[in-house]
Amino acid sequence: MFVRGVAGFVCAWALVGCNVDQATFYPQCQARTVTAFGDVSFDSSGGPRCPVTSPMITNREVLPAGSATAIACEDDAVCVLKMTGQIECLGQPPPGLPTTTFTQIAIGENDGCGVHMDGALECWGRKLGQTPVPSGVFKQVSVAANAHACAVAADDHVECWGDNAVGQATSPAGSFKKVAAASTYSCGLKLDGAIACWGSTGSLYLGAPHVDAPAPGTYVDLASDGVGMIAVASDGHLVRWNIATERLPEGPFVHAGVSSLGDVCGLTADGTAKCTSAIGTSSERFKEICMAYYPYVCGVRTDGALYCFGDMRGAKF
Repeated sequence: MFVRGVAGFVCAWALVGCNVDQATFYPQCQARTVTAFGDVSFDSSGGPRCPVTSPMITNREVLPAGSATAIACEDDAVCVLKMTGQIECLGQPPPGLPTTTFTQIAIGENDGCGVHMDGALECWGRKLGQTPVPSGVFKQVSVAANAHACAVAADDHVECWGDNAVGQATSPAGSFKKVAAASTYSCGLKLDGAIACWGSTGSLYLGAPHVDAPAPGTYVDLASDGVGMIAVASDGHLVRWNIATERLPEGPFVHAGVSSLGDVCGLTADGTAKCTSAIGTSSERFKEICMAYYPYVCGVRTDGALYCFGDMRGAKF
């Protein structure tokens, strides 16, 4: 749509997939006022043709080498595990950040959880911080945006707790190596490479309650953005479900991440992060990456630095 105003033509893009949230952070989804006729060309009908713009790309070493061993992200914060096992967060993390030490952490919109050095779980925040955690020895935990969490125990079974309105915190049977919690459902990567999901996506998408899962196959990694899921198949290609996004980056990959806006990144065996076009590809090498709401990715570089790249204008740090 084009509107002639006092300052000139106002160009408004109508790209497939642009929504109100994306228009805040993606320039190609925003209206632009063209103040000079030299800035705009005209099509065969005589109407103005908007110039093409790209997102602002920012590369930033946020914390220096030797700072971090692991990372977790949510919409407004990035948290890392320091060499000491303590947590350091940037932005606006869930409240009540503990001073104890961990081997792995996960954060959501309102809550965070971690696995202590002895395998015990601890949670903090507005909801899960007020909820008893399962006892036992654990090796990995995932926190959803809507007040539930799941963890993989040392003997490979899964324990879930918190909000269970549609079965998202009903612990599944079987042996798992990783779990990912979304808003109203959860999925787990089994020891045999299959993926199982439980809960319901019916409140998120169309029709009656149901839970989606990827096609049967063998997978090596699994991640959630709080709504959708992304997995890495055994041949290294990415598989998505409950995510509306553009063409996926081409692998082969060993790990993956996904943001709440549907941006996707894959991490190759040599540590290269390749992402959807709004973010691009970094020349840095990473051990681990994570994504949140905004179109950028942060990761622990191979030298232990916290490094972020992409359009970071929405970052809270």
